[in-house]
Amino acid sequence: PLTESLADTCNRCRPVWEKELEPMIRNGVNVLVVGHANQLRALIQCVQQISDERQLMTLGVPNTMPLVYTFEHDGTPVSEVETGCFVSPLRGHYLGSECLEFNEIDTDGSGAVDATEFRAAGFCDNDDECEALMDVADNNGDKLVDFKEFMAWEAKGRPKSR
Repeated sequence: PLTESLADTCNRCRPVWEKELEPMIRNGVNVLVVGHANQLRALIQCVQQISDERQLMTLGVPNTMPLVYTFEHDGTPVSEVETGCFVSPLRGHYLGSECLEFNEIDTDGSGAVDATEFRAAGFCDNDDECEALMDVADNNGDKLVDFKEFMAWEAKGRPKSR
């Protein structure tokens, strides 16, 4: 095949997490990991021990947006950091104000925004406007805008709330 499945990526990533990264973190070393797409999803699966592959497949991790994890001494990620901005279901926090804005719009805390939440935040006034907004912002057609889609929409110069 011309591509690597998420399961293959997870199998390739797990030894790196278990034998290299996790021991360093347990020893108090700050670690910087740079990657993208499935590789980051696979690492997040290892860090957070996510077993639901459907949840992993839909995990929106925006490009160029730093995601920071803080760990307990036993290597488990800390779920809340006072200065961090979290987007469900991630336990890492994002740097930057975009996460804060996304969470203000995502009033149900699901990690994705629907047309009703966009309307309540003042991005659209009626069903037609909200549907048009979703057509532009929702890249995968699931009628939800996750954080990655939100960031892509933001990069396109999306309209500000009214």
